[in-house]
Amino acid sequence: MKRYVLRVFLFLTALFVFVAAASAGSVYFVSTSGSDRTGDGSESRPFASIMKAVLAVPDDGSRILVEPGTYKGTCSIARAFKNRLFVESKEPYRARLVNLPGGIVKVLYIAGSNITLSGFEITNEGEIPPDYSSKNEYLVQITGPAADITVNDCILHDNFINDMVKINSGAERILFSGNVCYNQGRDLQYKKPKGFQHMDINTVSYVTVQDCIFFNNYRDNRSKTCNGSFIVCKNSEKTFHTHDNLFQRNIFLNWQGPSDQAMLLFGEDTHAMIYGLVNGTAQNNLFIMNDTGLGGSGAFTVKGCKDIIFRANTVVGNAFNGRTWPFAFRVCTEKGELTVDGVGFFNNVFASTDGRMTKFNFGDDAQSENVSYDANCYWNNGKAIPVDPGSNVHFKAVSVDARAVTSDPMLPKPGAPPVLPEWDSAKLKFASGAGTIREEFVRLVNGYGKVPQGSGLAGKAVRNNMPEDDILGKKRKAAPDIGCFELEAN
Repeated sequence: MKRYVLRVFLFLTALFVFVAAASAGSVYFVSTSGSDRTGDGSESRPFASIMKAVLAVPDDGSRILVEPGTYKGTCSIARAFKNRLFVESKEPYRARLVNLPGGIVKVLYIAGSNITLSGFEITNEGEIPPDYSSKNEYLVQITGPAADITVNDCILHDNFINDMVKINSGAERILFSGNVCYNQGRDLQYKKPKGFQHMDINTVSYVTVQDCIFFNNYRDNRSKTCNGSFIVCKNSEKTFHTHDNLFQRNIFLNWQGPSDQAMLLFGEDTHAMIYGLVNGTAQNNLFIMNDTGLGGSGAFTVKGCKDIIFRANTVVGNAFNGRTWPFAFRVCTEKGELTVDGVGFFNNVFASTDGRMTKFNFGDDAQSENVSYDANCYWNNGKAIPVDPGSNVHFKAVSVDARAVTSDPMLPKPGAPPVLPEWDSAKLKFASGAGTIREEFVRLVNGYGKVPQGSGLAGKAVRNNMPEDDILGKKRKAAPDIGCFELEAN
């Protein structure tokens, strides 16, 4: 499995996107008091919409600064730039992009290239349309021929219909970084509501999702059972292979969804002779299994994919008493899918801190091949890791993992429900009092993923199956620690 080629390429892609910010171009302004008819983009005569500004500015590495305020309607961006265009909320999270009441939900539609958008709050303020339409109603859609697009430091929340973010139809080199996403579409009018995701990444290549927070906080019971995985990466076409996508340094928490869905899902739709994903990596992620009373299908599921790596992740928390689905992961196929070929679980922490784990994982040798384990930590609060009698290799991860760690990782035990990073646009702060997404990210890592000195995870990882950094971006030591968090060197 050519994992390191993938990792280096995607890191370089991400690096290129941000280094490009060093190029200096003209500066233009957008304001709710501006005019698309008479404005020229100057600070004294701003444009009224981002869409007009994108069409009007020169291709010279320009910056478009969006003044505080609420901007309603669909913003469609199809222009391809040779020099990177930067579209920024002038004051973080104070420029709000919302749909028109009674109009379509889609707020941001991108089919252009070489563009960075950052610092926005993006949400749905309208009502579900009277016909309950659910066709293509995403908050954000990035679709082919879109390429070299970055969405950074944005707050996306409360979509009513369909997926929150759709990246599809051949889009490539997309970086979704440092965002917080919560409460995706529910479609409550259906008798059996459809499962929608925070992110549906479908028929694309070289997409990186990193440094983000994904959660739900539905307050009505029906919503809690009808959404899908937080992220799905799959292929819905019969002739295109979804490939080379990276998910790193993200936080997933507060699961509210059906029991057969995982927080992160690779593969889903069934197309004979086409894999759901080829060359996919999940690394340095933190899966917080705080008990919402709803048990999902573990942190991670692989269906009908090839050459998948799950490494240096931390799955920690409660095992949801009485659950019948796995705590850690599932490897399987849907009817008609190709056999899973090549999944590696390396240097991960799987820690049920309450000792209520009744299923560790699900898998079937008849549906997969080349599944391997190395140097993972398995912990059920001192109890045995449950193994299904007569099970195959997927259920015997501990016994086939030659360098398994079974001592207490000493991770924090989720007690009271976590303070969730919901944004208050009136007070301009999160529920915790923090003012930035990064502050919330660090708070959650330190509260649930930080490893103390003396932990059995210290120095036990296998170096050649580790990323160079940890979830907070700290460089790994020569003898790295298992899981997403690297202890400071003594």
